[in-house]
Amino acid sequence: MGWLDHWRQNSEVSQPDLLTGEITPVPSKDGRYTGVTANKRLKDELKARGAEKQTYREVNTIVTQGMLGCSPRELDEATGYDSDRSKLPADAQEALTVGDIAARRRIEDNDAQGPSQLKQSASEGISEVRGLFSWNRKGKGR
Repeated sequence: MGWLDHWRQNSEVSQPDLLTGEITPVPSKDGRYTGVTANKRLKDELKARGAEKQTYREVNTIVTQGMLGCSPRELDEATGYDSDRSKLPADAQEALTVGDIAARRRIEDNDAQGPSQLKQSASEGISEVRGLFSWNRKGKGR
């Protein structure tokens, strides 16, 4: 069971609310480090390590698939988030933020360079943290 199934079964936010943007983004406790910050740091790290134009899109797909169990396209079709993560429910935002951080940390730890190593390292980072979220745990609907 991926995040979309989890969300559909447990959502307090209805589909029409998501499509009209009537949800509250996850607030930052201290106003300094947010999901946007985590995603920007991942993008900057990819760029500094030789990512090609397509590499960021591929790493974003790795993060989304690994953390939410669906592609960015499937996520957009189901929620209408239109690549604006702040429009997603809080638990999805949280999972993507954790995924961005884990991918970046593994890229740094591996000293990954170039598209292939960057994607491999991002995937390793996601594998380490995906089980933090109930919809990714074995035995929880899987």
